[in-house]
Amino acid sequence: MIDSHGGREAALRQGKLLLSQSPTLALEQAQAMLEVTAEDPDAHRLAAEAWRRLGEQAQAESAEMNALQNWQYTPDLREAAKALQSSDYPKAETLLRLRLDAAPDDRSAMMMLANVAAHASLFEESEKLLRQVLDHAPAFEPARYELSQMLSEQARFAEALEELELLLASHPEDKRLQQRRITLLTHTGRYEEALELAETLLEMHPGDQSILLMKGNLLKTLGDGRGSEQAYRDLTVLDPGFGEAWWSIANLKNAPFSDSDVTLMQGQLDKNLPVKPRVNLLFALGTALEKRGRYEEAFARYSEGNALWLEEIGHDPDWITDLVRQAREHIDADWLAKLADGGHPSAAPIFIVGMPRAGSTLVDQILSSHSQIEGTAELPYIPALSRRAGFFPGKEQVWQEIAEIPAAQRTALGKDYLDRAAGHRAANLPFFIDKTPNNWLFVPLIRAILPQARIIDVRRDAMACCFSNFKQHFARGQSFTYSLTHLGRYYTDYVRLMDHLDRVAPGTVHHICYEELVARTEEVVAGALSYLGLEFETACLEFHKSKRAVRTASAEQVRQPITTTTNEAWKPFSPWLNPLRDTLGELV
Repeated sequence: MIDSHGGREAALRQGKLLLSQSPTLALEQAQAMLEVTAEDPDAHRLAAEAWRRLGEQAQAESAEMNALQNWQYTPDLREAAKALQSSDYPKAETLLRLRLDAAPDDRSAMMMLANVAAHASLFEESEKLLRQVLDHAPAFEPARYELSQMLSEQARFAEALEELELLLASHPEDKRLQQRRITLLTHTGRYEEALELAETLLEMHPGDQSILLMKGNLLKTLGDGRGSEQAYRDLTVLDPGFGEAWWSIANLKNAPFSDSDVTLMQGQLDKNLPVKPRVNLLFALGTALEKRGRYEEAFARYSEGNALWLEEIGHDPDWITDLVRQAREHIDADWLAKLADGGHPSAAPIFIVGMPRAGSTLVDQILSSHSQIEGTAELPYIPALSRRAGFFPGKEQVWQEIAEIPAAQRTALGKDYLDRAAGHRAANLPFFIDKTPNNWLFVPLIRAILPQARIIDVRRDAMACCFSNFKQHFARGQSFTYSLTHLGRYYTDYVRLMDHLDRVAPGTVHHICYEELVARTEEVVAGALSYLGLEFETACLEFHKSKRAVRTASAEQVRQPITTTTNEAWKPFSPWLNPLRDTLGELV
């Protein structure tokens, strides 16, 4: 064989032709090429296919692994990698697709293209590419780890955990994998297991900040407020600039801040901190100052934290406004008539929707105290399924397309939701709650795929609700909460959609006014249970005695009897809330 570019390419072409005629000769050709360049990934792939045709799967997988580990010897992939490193995803995609046109069996190109797809939030496409890699190289661990990530992005947490467990079988001491396992156990509602694992890891890695934070969060979820606060305070001792620990203490709602805490946080803010810890500290300090009645200073901290985080994550309010406008234009009696058939017939799901910080966790806690209703969590499955139904930001004709989904496909989507939610239903009661407030935007989709599901909208006074969001730094998402005007628009859009659905499909949504709930609890709860077709139970009035796990920002609050004091919290800040007031208009 000639050791030149032309000779190599000719040898490779000849080897591929030999595959169908004589895999043994093709293997000899690959081995001859590897004698010239031992790292040649194309030669390794040729050998892999030859071994596969000879029925030698172990040798085939070994050769595939060699090809994957030597990807950098392919010039086109080196160029694609440079594009990925500089975040030039269009260029990377072009190079990778050209490479796959020339070499359809290049699993390294598939791995990189999966990265591009994931960046574009095309998680199903990324999953498909990763599975193709693992079909031929099941021992290639980077692909399995990424597959676990992609399944998680699709809210398929049980499957993601299965893939991770395969990696842990070979690397039981890997701290990164074990921390990822804690996250996935939490997502699947296995909180006690997650806490036990966190405590085990802390014995192995004393003082590890990320694991200690996980432990604090799990203790909070499981109702151990004191243990949770202690874990967070341990973090502030280890690192006074750990902003997330300070905000986690503030987010307990009932935990006090001492004067020395305030001084320490202010001192940390004088340092040149990265954005994330600075934002967390600003929200925590705002909370501490508010509790001291120093409202103008508190508002300044909240405002600075919101502005910094909005700049970091961005938010476009127009796409939600546009989706609501389209819904009001297209969802009518004819639209509903198209949904007369199809959709899964289960009546088990109860969706609690509305604004965050509106009282949805309280309603969830009350209803899940009923003997026939199981509380789960804020399940991410409706937003995930919405993408499969063609629901994308900025897309025109979303609602028309949803109405045109065939009945059988809508039934399948409903079943998919129920299958995913089943992993959170430990008690398997007749009904279960999905308490994801932002699902208000998907109520028409829920109606399309689960026509018998019950939907409860929890609505709170506009100013009280929006300001409560403004001073809340969410763990993820909720990008609309970091601007008073964005909050006003989001609340207005939400009310417009709910009001429209009440006009065209009366009775679809049952409304609970938070202020009425706290003033006339038994009457409002009885009305909600009647809507659900259930008898009233006094246990619903003793919701604060429940030991169930609660993962939201209101976890500590719903373990206390109902109080009306929090609904007035916005009033001392009224002088600085004109942008919100003006945006809300007649809703104030």
